[in-house]
Amino acid sequence: MVVDVGADGKFADKQVGGDVMVVKLPGPSGTVCVFDLPSTFDTCDATYFQDYSNYNSSVTGIAVDATALGLSAAEHAFSYQVSVCTGAFAGDVPAVNCDVAGDVDPVTGTYGPTLDATLPALAVAPLLCRGFWGGRRCDAGKPIRVGVGSAAPGDDPGILALFPNDAPPAQGAIVRTTT
Repeated sequence: MVVDVGADGKFADKQVGGDVMVVKLPGPSGTVCVFDLPSTFDTCDATYFQDYSNYNSSVTGIAVDATALGLSAAEHAFSYQVSVCTGAFAGDVPAVNCDVAGDVDPVTGTYGPTLDATLPALAVAPLLCRGFWGGRRCDAGKPIRVGVGSAAPGDDPGILALFPNDAPPAQGAIVRTTT
């Protein structure tokens, strides 16, 4: 993931196209590495073990502390681009397939997906329901509450719900909302 801190199109590394890069390192460790750009990519500026996809899952989660991205109360907006690549062999030739989300908008000069970390479109509580690392039960007796944050009337922000313990076809769902 490449991040434009400030969502201003002023990239610290013009070649990479961002201020920060977040990468899940290859291998079974699930280590997530944060690089402040520009970088030699020799060492991580911050590391996390946030990949919960080690359990036969097609869902990869990369959670990073906002301060590691350079976000603060003064600088809380960011835009981003996500690339996910898989490798395979076609005979003896390696083939890499990548999916990319978040093109640069020609008007704004930054990536289309833009977030304000201090004012999300929706306020969802709790964010975690009985996951690997905690969370309370979420059911009819203790439902998830969703409130309008920065979403304006007529917006239709969605909620991406992930279920990494479920079988791969049932690991995610988008809940549609309207304001």
